[in-house]
Amino acid sequence: MRRHCLSWPQHLGFGSGFEDEGLGIAFGWNAQGPMWEARKRAIKAGHALAELIGSLRQMNPDRPIHFIGHSMGAELSLEALHHIQPGALNRVISMTGAAYHSRARMALDTPAGRRAEFINVISRENDLFDCLYELLI
Repeated sequence: MRRHCLSWPQHLGFGSGFEDEGLGIAFGWNAQGPMWEARKRAIKAGHALAELIGSLRQMNPDRPIHFIGHSMGAELSLEALHHIQPGALNRVISMTGAAYHSRARMALDTPAGRRAEFINVISRENDLFDCLYELLI
């Protein structure tokens, strides 16, 4: 990890030492390089995420599992929805997700996708990236 990488769990309030703070797991993957290569790695990482979700669900079937992804990180959750049991992932929060509408629709139409709450937060700050993504991928 480079020193400038922020700790998402810490900035979301995890690691504060409170007894009831919950559990936060940072799931990292290599999103660098050409967009088409990063997208391929995102799909592979989505398979790994599905395995992790399955393991967490086995360890504690009653604990809700939520996923927060930024930009192309949303691809991980969309891919994972194709490979997990219905109800295994409770909520997906996509922040300026870089994924095609059709890809999101297909993932949300899976049995797991129909059971998950999907929140898509968008802004104009990614306009240049979104345009490049549409042109190149």
